[in-house]
Amino acid sequence: MLRDARTAAGLSLESSARLMDWGKATLSRLENGKTEKVRARDLQALAELYMVSADDLEAWKELAAQAPVRSWLRTYSDVLTPKFNTYVQLESAASELAIFQPLVFPGLLQTQAYADAMNRITQPRIPDEDLDRLATLRTQRQHLITRARQPTRLLVVVHENVTRTVVGGSAVMAEQLRHVADIGTRENVEIRLLPYHVGFPTGRVFSP
Repeated sequence: MLRDARTAAGLSLESSARLMDWGKATLSRLENGKTEKVRARDLQALAELYMVSADDLEAWKELAAQAPVRSWLRTYSDVLTPKFNTYVQLESAASELAIFQPLVFPGLLQTQAYADAMNRITQPRIPDEDLDRLATLRTQRQHLITRARQPTRLLVVVHENVTRTVVGGSAVMAEQLRHVADIGTRENVEIRLLPYHVGFPTGRVFSP
């Protein structure tokens, strides 16, 4: 988010660091999540420099407070895009999540085998070792809905197409469907199916 705000303001890493009276490496570490403690006053100064909204600044501060989340995500920093890293941090801080998915089961409901099959389809050039780590990350994220203390509330609406699109073969799909049925029995999880016969799920169709 800091990098996006800087580039939106038309500033290079070097010029931003100079205007902040920092070294280039200091700002680079901050943007790449390698700073152990992010100070609120530094975020305030960057927000003023980049002319970001008060809401964006508040989001920065909330993310900066998620130190435990950053610590385990750092293990995957080499295989995650910065934007997805931010998404996972926001996801981990949420008390309630609502998801609609018309194509595949969302990550929070995927088995490791399903996640691995998905990654091999969508990211064929990534080495097997990194694909395994991405699948593990996807299942680690699910801890927020299965933890014993204050689990996140999850509402998922999946289209019937999701249950009929085969990912990874029949054995993988059978395991995946059983997993969804089981996790849907948790008090904090609600899973709904949107069947084909109800038609298009929204009132308006946007076509390019």
